[in-house]
Amino acid sequence: MLSPPPGHELLAGARFLLLGDVLPDLSPGQERKIRMIADAMEVAEREMRDSAESATRELRLLSELYDEAPPPLLAPSEVEGCLRSMNARLVRDIRTGALDRRKAGRLRRVLLEQVLSRLRIASPAYLRASGYG
Repeated sequence: MLSPPPGHELLAGARFLLLGDVLPDLSPGQERKIRMIADAMEVAEREMRDSAESATRELRLLSELYDEAPPPLLAPSEVEGCLRSMNARLVRDIRTGALDRRKAGRLRRVLLEQVLSRLRIASPAYLRASGYG
């Protein structure tokens, strides 16, 4: 039995059909709405495809920041919970000034990765244009 394609591939296929088969038959007013829907589908596709890898990379950097061993292989739901917890800790430590100043370079790497991760999903064209892509 064949397994179904991953969700991000289904979204890519649906977007392709929407833009290639549905869009040409629409009025200009409807065309704009369909393009907005297709753009949202593209963002969701990238998020589904790349979010696990980004979360794992961010967890590794946060672990390095706190001089802790990276967590073992986790299920996707556990990665999200662990990342949420570590980010809450980071926010608290930044607000209270609890981070050691000698860790400024590591903190910059964490914050830069968080921004780049979000841009990879939301706006890869901007990322490429800025020289980070």
